[in-house]
Amino acid sequence: MRSLKQKVEHAKKLEEFFTTKGQKRVMKDLMKKEKEKREERKKKLGTKLQHYESLMNEILDFSQHAEIKDIARKYYNREAQNFSAFKFIADTINNMEMINDQLGLLHLEIDELKAVHDLRAETQHETIDNLETDLVQASEETKNAQQDLEDLNLHLKSVMQGVTELFRMCKCDKDPLLKLLGDNATIHEYNVLLFLQLLEKTIQIYLITAGYKDKVQAEKRSSGKTKILATVDTTTFIYPIERIVRADPCSLCIEHEMVSDVIDVVQRPWSRKEAKEMLQQRLDLPGASTKLHTVSKCFLPQARHIKQKKYC
Repeated sequence: MRSLKQKVEHAKKLEEFFTTKGQKRVMKDLMKKEKEKREERKKKLGTKLQHYESLMNEILDFSQHAEIKDIARKYYNREAQNFSAFKFIADTINNMEMINDQLGLLHLEIDELKAVHDLRAETQHETIDNLETDLVQASEETKNAQQDLEDLNLHLKSVMQGVTELFRMCKCDKDPLLKLLGDNATIHEYNVLLFLQLLEKTIQIYLITAGYKDKVQAEKRSSGKTKILATVDTTTFIYPIERIVRADPCSLCIEHEMVSDVIDVVQRPWSRKEAKEMLQQRLDLPGASTKLHTVSKCFLPQARHIKQKKYC
């Protein structure tokens, strides 16, 4: 009984549920609005359909094909051609931009090189002008120095001739100088000092003799008596070269200095004034006097080797 009662209640609930669910609420205004919406949507769809039909007719007229497949195939082909043309144009524009950039850089580089070239040309012109000015000045100085040298040579030649004439007039004897003069016994700039020293000694002897004779004659005149004096033969004393000149410059030291002195510029001969100035500067340097010595007194290893070889 209980189960039947439960079934009856369940059947009633289902009936109420389906009865309620099957009911439909009807509103006149809502139905009218929905109808208007449907008509408006239908009108829009008709307008859009007409527009699509007109587009389709235009496409058919333009393509001159009645089949959609032919139109689509032609469209795809045209699209591929347009895309390839677009890609070609884009690549061309990109290449043109790259070429323009490279041209700009090349123009800048050309301008820089032109500026450097102009500056270098201007500097070279200035250098050439300075060198030409220096050349003219050096040529004038060389010409003046050559003229001075010629004048000095003439003056020196006249001095040598005067010394020779005095040597002849004084009847000086060259025998003490023959060992030093060698085969060339003429007076020149290298041995003139030796002749002058010998000439000076001879003149001193003449002066002493003249003074002595004057004194003897004065004594004779005062006393009136004749005195006989013994004559003494005197030999001419030859001074050693070390007494006349302290020492010659050591040949090894001079050679060492010339080898170690590397000069990369064009050289020109010094004038007499410049040579004197450079000699004075050399003499003012510390240790300049140490180079005036003989080879036997040289402190270079080569000189010591020569001395050891000589005495061993």
